[in-house]
Parts: sequence; structure tokens; C-alpha cells
Amino acid sequence: MDIAIRAYQDEDLGQIAALEEKLFSLPWSRDSLKDSCENGLCWVMETDSQEIIAYLIGVLVLDEFSLYNIAVSKAFQNKGYAFQFLKFLISWLQEKKCEKIFLEVRSQNLAAIRLYQKCGFKPLYLRRHYYKEPVDDAITMTRQI
Repeated sequence: MDIAIRAYQDEDLGQIAALEEKLFSLPWSRDSLKDSCENGLCWVMETDSQEIIAYLIGVLVLDEFSLYNIAVSKAFQNKGYAFQFLKFLISWLQEKKCEKIFLEVRSQNLAAIRLYQKCGFKPLYLRRHYYKEPVDDAITMTRQI
């Protein structure tokens, strides 16, 4: 099966919203996803049959990128797709002369923290009780490009 990364298109919203609902305890609304994808930067990772298996949303302001969301379908987790997506993002940001990436991650999400560390992210500070359902702290992480 071939996997491709491409820019968001309006017709992707339904699949992205469905993934969001399945993956997160407090999913973004369809309107929030649409607004973020249309006004920020959004890419999807899809199979050769056009099934979206992952998406990445963020915003580039001057020379800093804020990663809002990276999500991979449960069936495709732990297979290197999130790592591949982050490597794509870092390469794309290098071309744009971006200097730094920021993100927040649940302090209990050890798999995601390991992934980010593997990609060169370092913890910056802790935001107490940042997440709800379940309540959790957020670790703000950053990576120089």
C-alpha cells in the first residue's frame, strides 16, 4: 500500500472530522477543524485508495510554527506514520526558513512524548491542568530547525 502526504482540500473535512471524533476525548468541532485547515496549514496522509489515515494542523507565524494537532488512525498507529509526517513537516519548514516549532502534549501521553523526543523536541515548560476529560497537564515542547 502506498502512502502519500498532500495539502488539505475542502473535501477532506469529513474524513478528518471522523478521525478526530474517534481519536480524542474532547474532539474539535467540525467548524473548528474547517477554520484551522482553511486559515492555517493542514496536510493529510492518505492511502492509494484516498483513505485519510492521518492529518496534521498548525500555523506558521513569521519564523515559528505551532503544531496544533497530529492524528493517526488507530489502525495505522505504531507503524512509523507519525514519525514520517513529522519528518515531512520539519523538512517543509526548513524550506520556509522557519526557526522553531512549538507544541503541547498530554503529560500522560508517553508514546507521543517519545515520538517528539525522537524528532528532536525538548520540553520547555509544564502547563498545569491544561487538558480536560481526563484532566492532565500539558508539556510544551520545542524544536529548533
